[in-house]
Amino acid sequence: MSYLIADPKNKNARPAPDYADYRDPTFRREFVADMERVSPFQRQHPNGVAVLRYDARQFDFCGLVGDTLAAAGMLDRVALAARGNRLEYLHELVAAENQAMDSSQQSAAAKALYEMPARFGALYERLLAEIVVPQLGVGPAHFQRTPTFRVFFPNAPGYPGETSYHSDIMIGHNPREVNVFVPLVRCEATRSLLFAELPESLELLREYDYDFARFGSDTQNDPVLMERCARMCQPLEVDVGDIVVFDSRCVHAGPANKTPLTRVTFDARVMPVADHATQHNVYQGRGRRRADFSIGAYFSARAVSDPGPTTGYAPANAAKTTPVLDADLEGVTAQPATLSSGVVDLIRRARPGDTVKIAQYGFSVGTVEMNEIVAAATRGVSFRVVLDKAGNSASAAALKAHAAAGLPIEVRLQKRTMHQKFGVVGDDAFFGSANFSNSASGKNSEDRFVVKNNAELSRELADEHDRLWAKSVPA
Repeated sequence: MSYLIADPKNKNARPAPDYADYRDPTFRREFVADMERVSPFQRQHPNGVAVLRYDARQFDFCGLVGDTLAAAGMLDRVALAARGNRLEYLHELVAAENQAMDSSQQSAAAKALYEMPARFGALYERLLAEIVVPQLGVGPAHFQRTPTFRVFFPNAPGYPGETSYHSDIMIGHNPREVNVFVPLVRCEATRSLLFAELPESLELLREYDYDFARFGSDTQNDPVLMERCARMCQPLEVDVGDIVVFDSRCVHAGPANKTPLTRVTFDARVMPVADHATQHNVYQGRGRRRADFSIGAYFSARAVSDPGPTTGYAPANAAKTTPVLDADLEGVTAQPATLSSGVVDLIRRARPGDTVKIAQYGFSVGTVEMNEIVAAATRGVSFRVVLDKAGNSASAAALKAHAAAGLPIEVRLQKRTMHQKFGVVGDDAFFGSANFSNSASGKNSEDRFVVKNNAELSRELADEHDRLWAKSVPA
């Protein structure tokens, strides 16, 4: 949403918006902590943005837009079909009076889309459930019940003033939300969203000490800030079939469309259940309607769940079993065929004096594999572990601590990116796509192959490990 500071010379200007202003000490304490924290989404995407893909043929949003505008009497449906349902040509079909914008950047054509048929709602929820939430990696999430539609016609009259750079936090949104931007046309230049990545956005908002009224005013009146925002906010170049997800704290803007084609997009927000459960602050919109940004009002009462993977060693296949040596090393029993079970069996079969060679791109502390390594080392099995240098500081430190305590564990870091994931135990070996991580074991769709009694394969992998070991440095 864009806002404009009042300008008596501009008939389209609206009064200065009532920007969010959190002065209550208790509210502000949590608010600032939320602005400064590293969110679960940010942990995966440090720049605060990611682009997802979906099959637009299975989600015909463009056709539904055409149907809805035709039902509203705003265009000839046959004429749009003749243009391949390409919505960037709407300006050729929609009357000029339905293209003009009001002060909230809404045209009559955009408003008509809020009368979408029920089929749109079903597709929208399916997009979130099947594509967006599973790839966000934040667990189950509530979603904006009615998305916001944007139809920006080329050079349409009524665009209100200067480009309004803002963060949704300024207009009352929750800093724990994640934004979802869905283009229904090719978006580029001013036919898109102007977007600044999270680090730059937070740096700028901190400089204003989260004084959104002052920041909002300066985006309209301070040439230095306006130039800075224009420099840091670049157009998203995306197309039909793309979904942009981004941190709600990012600064962005919807500029006047000065291209020869129409922009058609819709956007929404999701609220992770885990984030909502630990938050005390309650947020409210700052517009004239004072939208209630709570669960069951703005957001769905029902959360969309991340179903997780359903292939390979996914939890859905936990009824499958495989023989695994028991922890007491006394017998073999059928145990759930998880991603880790084959590795657990190989490590437990290693004898005191054996050396187990492992190479892992990613290795998390607290995994089943880590626990088995420590247990085996305690009974005299030696380990040589090569890790990629990035992202493994905690696991390297844990392994070094066990070594310092007397366990026969050596750990080295590969100086250049090392993406291998394999291990060798005598004539047995394992390899595949999976890291030693909880995400690999319980969330991702991965594979891991276990090969026993194959001396030739194990020798080749052991030689590869020796090569990596020689090129690595002590952790």
